[in-house]
Amino acid sequence: MSKPIKKSVLCVAVCALLFALCLSAAAQQPTKVPRIGYVSGNDPSNPGPNVEAFRRGLRDLGYVEGKNIVVEYRYTEGKLDRYPELVADLMQLRSMCLSSELYQLFAPPSR
Repeated sequence: MSKPIKKSVLCVAVCALLFALCLSAAAQQPTKVPRIGYVSGNDPSNPGPNVEAFRRGLRDLGYVEGKNIVVEYRYTEGKLDRYPELVADLMQLRSMCLSSELYQLFAPPSR
């Protein structure tokens, strides 16, 4: 092979290699996983039936925690005055959606 042909083949090979690397880098772009914030009035050791129903509902819709959805749980541990602080914390995490057991805030006083 002559010198100019070798140079052209080398140039084409390098360009093809760079093009392939660019395509593989573009294909590996991470997809954005949705993030949900969940505030419960219970404590983490005993999340209660509502948290499990929430998780079951996500599974029924095809979501798998840690795989195609992230759920950030926060617990007031019975201290309802913690709700604003916990919601603000979840908002700083840029949660796409917030879910809460708000009925506890409006429960009628026991007699």
